[in-house]
Amino acid sequence: SPITVKYFVESIVNWAETTQNHVVFKLHPCGRDPEIVNSVIQSRYVHLAEGNIHELIKRASGLFVINSGTGFEALVHGKPVATFGDCDYNVVSHNADIRRLDEARNFINSYKSEYRQIAYSYVM
Repeated sequence: SPITVKYFVESIVNWAETTQNHVVFKLHPCGRDPEIVNSVIQSRYVHLAEGNIHELIKRASGLFVINSGTGFEALVHGKPVATFGDCDYNVVSHNADIRRLDEARNFINSYKSEYRQIAYSYVM
């Protein structure tokens, strides 16, 4: 990945605060760096979630991931995914730039049923 998890989280936290967009993080069970957790919990617009990943995906508008199996699972659920790293399914996700998070948000908010069908066909 061209970016670290720490940089990814900090960038999204700063963007969420600046744009007043609510974002929910489910941190990797093995990656609970206290510095990352503190940057998340100090934000009014960023929330930590626990629980079953499939239930969380169902409730999400879309996902921001670096390059994660969770992004692939989200495509199976029919959710739009913005990827910030290089992953196998980036042909059916929005290849995002961390410096242009509004574009990633806009992709998720304007996700069309034909995109969902193309992604679903790819993952199945």
